Amino acid sequence: MVVSTDSRRYAEIARYYGARCLGCGPGAGRDLSPDIDWVEYTLKGLREEGETLIVSVSYAPPALPPAGDHQAGLAGVLAEDVDSLRAVEKCKQHPGRCGW
Repeated sequence: MVVSTDSRRYAEIARYYGARCLGCGPGAGRDLSPDIDWVEYTLKGLREEGETLIVSVSYAPPALPPAGDHQAGLAGVLAEDVDSLRAVEKCKQHPGRCGW
């Protein structure tokens, strides 16, 4: 498992549980940075090392889906030969009021 973070605290936690930690690239750890910046940075570094890649992007609650959803999604990706999967949930309010 690889964790991309610019947080020393989160990197320490990830390493404690056996993950390899990478930075997230120059400027990619800012609040308004698009995800693609750190995803491309991480994938480029792993490809250069010859890694086989299956990528799961997880966010802190409340956006983090239950662990069983991750496992089922990964099994689906591996069995169906698809290249992506996105977790969604029904909005509790009108999307225009979600505060994005």
